[in-house]
Parts: sequence; structure tokens; C-alpha cells
Amino acid sequence: MNVGYVILLGFAPALLAGRGASPEAAGALASLIGWASIPLAPLGGAVAERTGRPLLVTVVCLGVMALVVLALAMEAGPQSAALVAAGMIGSISATVIMTLPARALAPESRSFGMGVYWTLFYAGMAALPPVAGWVADTTGSAASALAVAAAFLAAAAMAVAIYGLLAARRPAGAGSAI
Repeated sequence: MNVGYVILLGFAPALLAGRGASPEAAGALASLIGWASIPLAPLGGAVAERTGRPLLVTVVCLGVMALVVLALAMEAGPQSAALVAAGMIGSISATVIMTLPARALAPESRSFGMGVYWTLFYAGMAALPPVAGWVADTTGSAASALAVAAAFLAAAAMAVAIYGLLAARRPAGAGSAI
């Protein structure tokens, strides 16, 4: 999810500028979305938890965010509104996703498990955004980088859905199910 979000914020200014926005306005809009996610993330997490189905909310939000980012890449609908919607929708799922490892791991394995999680997180954050850059360079289009972001977001939605199915099957006492 974070890789898709970073690609969105990284390539949205080039996309918008390529479609006629001034570079300043395009950069400012992407920056605003990034800054707005800071207070929206805890609020989104609270909303997801209040539904009693935080995983379902997260899967739906990630799926919708992937579709909105894809629509932005395909120039379907108002570009600024799509970017704002993607940022707001992503903020709802961010907090829930960040709590999944702690919820999934039993207390006795949590320290090691979180170490593995953060190692993979940072490795992914270093290795995967350049894939979008390579695709953009190869195609000559920032829109193709956003299509890569949409694919990563869709993959995150599927991963959370699979986790939810597996967590529901977990025997009682084997860690906390969501």
C-alpha cells in the first residue's frame, strides 16, 4: 500500500504538469494530499475500527483507491478530484494495515516478527518504486507509473483479503484474529 501511495505522490505532479497544470500547482496539490494524510490516517483508522470490520473496510478502500489511481492514470474524470479522493481513501486504510503484524503475531514471536516485517517493508520501499520509474522511463509517460501504483494497491487489497480469510480460520488462542 505504501509503495503505491509513494508512487502516486511521486508521479502525480509530472502527470498533472504533463496534462496542462503548472509545475507549481501540480506539486502543491500532491504535497497537500501528502500533508492531509497525516491527520486523516488516525481518523481513518478510528472509522475503520468503529465499523467492527476494519479488514473489510481496508480491502474496500484499497480497491477503490486502486481504481481511482487507475482512473487518474487514464485521464478519466477530474484529475485534481481523483488525486484528492485517492489520498483521502488511502488514509482510511493506512492505520489498519500498519497494525496487522502486531495483531497477527503471538506475543512471544512479536519482536522477531516485527523485525522481519520492517525489514521487508523497507526493502520493498527501496526496491519497488524504481519499478514505476523504469516503466515511466520506458513508456515516456507518468501515467504508466500511476498504473503501476494502482497494481500495487490492488495487490495490497488482495493480500489483506487473504490475511482476513486466514485469520478467520485461525484456532482460538493462536494470536488475535481480526
